[in-house]
Amino acid sequence: MAGRNDQGQLGRRQVKEFSASSGTIPHESSWHRSSLPDDAKPAIVACGVLHTAVLCESGGLYCCGSNANGQHGQGTAPMSLSWRRTRLPGGAEKHGGSRAVACGA
Repeated sequence: MAGRNDQGQLGRRQVKEFSASSGTIPHESSWHRSSLPDDAKPAIVACGVLHTAVLCESGGLYCCGSNANGQHGQGTAPMSLSWRRTRLPGGAEKHGGSRAVACGA
């Protein structure tokens, strides 16, 4: 994965700090391997401005980055620098999990 990472939205367990003096937004300009669990096989990746969601072939959903407004679907816990499995409502995982994922701005 590559791109902006000031809120942990790449799931790399680290962030690059914003520098007001330079005015540049921190980002990863080269591709890095994702740190998803070994058994998580990505099918769809959705990117918001400050968070990312990955829907796996199994129907499981993983999120990272900002969660200030509940973007991960798990209340308003602080941002996550690494991938967190999102528990789907209503027993959806027992019925094949999700089929689509999207992130807003």
